[in-house]
Amino acid sequence: MKLFIKGLAERTNGEHLRILFAQFGEVLDAKVIYDKVTRESRGFAFVELEDEMSGKKAIIALDGEEFMGSELEVVEADDRPRKNDAGGRW
Repeated sequence: MKLFIKGLAERTNGEHLRILFAQFGEVLDAKVIYDKVTRESRGFAFVELEDEMSGKKAIIALDGEEFMGSELEVVEADDRPRKNDAGGRW
């Protein structure tokens, strides 16, 4: 299950998230999103857990909780296509 996490502290990285979410199941991927120009954290990330049950447990336990000085918002990620992948004319 893929989760969307926002409200990250600027210093939070993927390894911090791997450790935090590992208590709920196997973490397949943890990726903090960075600005392409400034290379600073944009304050959100995606974490993929091995199964839906692990993801739901993580949402219940971590949504609204403080982590590294910031309050997290943890929800199931949307499977929306990127703007470039939405189709349309070229």
